[in-house]
Amino acid sequence: MKSVKTALVAAVISIPCFLSFSSNAINYTFVAGNDSFATKICLSVVKNRIIHYHKMLKGYRVSKKVAANKLRCNQLQLADFAIKYNAHKVAKAINRHKDSRIISVTPEIQDKNDADVGEKTVVIVVN
Repeated sequence: MKSVKTALVAAVISIPCFLSFSSNAINYTFVAGNDSFATKICLSVVKNRIIHYHKMLKGYRVSKKVAANKLRCNQLQLADFAIKYNAHKVAKAINRHKDSRIISVTPEIQDKNDADVGEKTVVIVVN
């Protein structure tokens, strides 16, 4: 009984610690740099909704393998672009279709300068 109370107290104390880290979040706003189908697919990737991404590929008749291996967003491969902007669910789906599956889905790509700046909005032009 005492260990349950200790675990409960530890959990309640740790909740504010987790909430304090969310104040360093960066809000990204993506703007299309042109009206190409590739740009629209890139914009669908950063929404981090797999169904939306798959519908976009199907609508433009682009295979998942071609998108994963050939498509580039802001000079990054599609999976790298997704990881950089925290679209980890879509990045995982993209990596299933890559020829070389060396890339791991980790949030370590974030710039070191962004970690300490607090909450801000960054506008990204997608080409």
